[in-house]
Amino acid sequence: MNAATILGTASVIALWAPVVLILVLQMWNRPGLLALLFYYVFVGLTNSYQQKLVPLPKDFAQFFNTLGNFLDVPLMLISFTAIAINAQVRRQLLVSLALFSAYILFAALYFGWSHKSAMYVMGPGIIVIMWYSIIHFNHFTRMAIERNRGVGQSMMSAAVFFAYGCYGIIYWLAFINRESALREVMFIYYIVNLLSAVLMSIGLVYLHRHNKQIDEVQQTRRELAIFFDN
Repeated sequence: MNAATILGTASVIALWAPVVLILVLQMWNRPGLLALLFYYVFVGLTNSYQQKLVPLPKDFAQFFNTLGNFLDVPLMLISFTAIAINAQVRRQLLVSLALFSAYILFAALYFGWSHKSAMYVMGPGIIVIMWYSIIHFNHFTRMAIERNRGVGQSMMSAAVFFAYGCYGIIYWLAFINRESALREVMFIYYIVNLLSAVLMSIGLVYLHRHNKQIDEVQQTRRELAIFFDN
């Protein structure tokens, strides 16, 4: 077992960690976190197949990989609604989701269901997700520093910002430059997945604690309201 295989396997394990956390901590009741769950399921299964940890028919694996590339950006845009800064940003996310979904449909119809059409989707998609990750990372990092709030959201935004920033570099090396060795590109890809998934998992734990505290405060308020009404 060489270093690339070990790193690839470690990244697969890390990619499944957010899925386990969302299920165990019962965070799927929010559409944004449910979308994040499906995002990591797609990425986790694709990488598990690449590492030969999950046996899949070749045709199905190719179909599933293309489907994952098409759904990557829409799922991530929906995921951001779980930590959206305000109602205005949430509306912008939904508009971006509608516009990008239309673009995906156009690419699929024009280029067909293929790796080529997915490539045309992935490039602009990386830019879109980078933009929203920068906005949220900047906002929640300032909140974490100034008010000691939004730590989980800051870490989740940082995970996406780091991942898609590196994906942009990988996209350039793999699809535009095409002079880089595939092994080196995949090595970078494994490192990015490993680090970003770990950061996302930590962010989810902090977000769960934050949401739990809010639920406890709201429950206390409801109990006090019932007590004084009586």
